[in-house]
Amino acid sequence: MAEINNAEITQNFEKSTELINSMRAQGVLSASGTDKILSAINTKLDSIMNDENQELVKTFLAELKRNLDEKYGFIAARFTEMETIYNNLSKEKEGAVKSEEIKEFLISLPQTLTYFQKK
Repeated sequence: MAEINNAEITQNFEKSTELINSMRAQGVLSASGTDKILSAINTKLDSIMNDENQELVKTFLAELKRNLDEKYGFIAARFTEMETIYNNLSKEKEGAVKSEEIKEFLISLPQTLTYFQKK
């Protein structure tokens, strides 16, 4: 059996402890950083929503909504066109001759011609 080296195990344990403590510290810093970002966003939103800017924001949002509605309408119309084209192609395909029917016809053609030649 391999010899157990207590010093090496202790050293690895200490390194692991240091890494875990470092990760905890990074977590705390990240959490406080997130809080700072959220606070800054809140402050910016409060400043945007003052009376002067409120009308500009409303106008901007209305224009954005109108543009999105136009793009949605355009895309919806194109999908409807594509659906119509697909349905038309499906109907045409249903009416077309199938390959099995063509195969049967080609197989029976020589026999039919031979039959008519004899008569």
